Amino acid sequence: MTDEGSENNDFSIVQKYLFPAQPVSKDGRVLQIHHSIPESKGPSVRFTAASFDLTGERVAVSDPLGNAYIVDLQSNKFWKLPVVPGCYLLTYSRYLPRKQDLLFARVCGPLHFINAESGEIICDLLGHKKAPLSASFAENEPFCVSVCSSSAIIWDLRSNTLLHQLILRSSIAIKQIYADIKQHLWLV
Repeated sequence: MTDEGSENNDFSIVQKYLFPAQPVSKDGRVLQIHHSIPESKGPSVRFTAASFDLTGERVAVSDPLGNAYIVDLQSNKFWKLPVVPGCYLLTYSRYLPRKQDLLFARVCGPLHFINAESGEIICDLLGHKKAPLSASFAENEPFCVSVCSSSAIIWDLRSNTLLHQLILRSSIAIKQIYADIKQHLWLV
């Protein structure tokens, strides 16, 4: 599967490409994604973020250069989303009204929900001063928590507003977050 020649970054038109279905390999691999940038003279670029949707039929992947792709395993199609420069975080929403939306974060701090079909930014979650590194969705509730090096924020996804903010001291770091319901939040 390759994206060479798929440089259409217009929000209104996202070209989708077919990839050939392959039998499952002996090691259990369903699909191998190779990513290279034609203009780059260096080695292949690694994906730094990946997330499956709720059905497990689509996976979103991104690299540090701002290239983001959706791979639809059901229809054997993939497409490049419009450039999302400095994408630090990429995850499918677990909140059912937004189950086909992606949450991504940029270096400068804001979180954005983007439509996985078109790449269009749906809404912004503003509050972080630094790049969010992790996010987690509450199970069956309209809440999300995101963490950067200086704060943790709980978001109300019905209104896209900051619900609570925890400011961290410089000597404290959060590596990972987990949320299962709105009453339980683990910061590790």
